[in-house]
Amino acid sequence: MVAGAVSLTTAAPASAAPVNGGWFTSSTACYQAGSNAVDRPDSRYSDYSCTYSASHNPHWHLVLYT
Repeated sequence: MVAGAVSLTTAAPASAAPVNGGWFTSSTACYQAGSNAVDRPDSRYSDYSCTYSASHNPHWHLVLYT
């Protein structure tokens, strides 16, 4: 690497692999599904996120992290 150059490549740890959790019609439904998936005692998921997409219907996308 050239001195002063910044590497923009980052590798996500295997433990943080995102998994598609599906699409929902409301933020409430998305967050509830994510919470349910993470909070189960036997869950393999450690975290989740819900994002809004205006170009997709339903609009709310759930991503689960292992």
